[in-house]
Amino acid sequence: MPAPSLPPSDPVVAVLLEADSGFGTRVAEGVRAAARTGPWRVLPMASSQERLLETLVRDGRIAGVVGAFLGDRWVAALREAGRR
Repeated sequence: MPAPSLPPSDPVVAVLLEADSGFGTRVAEGVRAAARTGPWRVLPMASSQERLLETLVRDGRIAGVVGAFLGDRWVAALREAGRR
């Protein structure tokens, strides 16, 4: 799946979707509703989009992540990105 085009100034809240797509869709919709009050772009992501998440973290674009983490290294990477 190609990476979506993201405006350079929008902070991103990634929603990591679960295998149960119905549940993941409801979670993403709830996050989207909450994000309407702020300047965030909500980006639902399948686990196969790991490279896009890496890019967003590296570029300092992640404002938050909702969902099951892919592993401990992701938590460490997000913490490190927050220190930049």
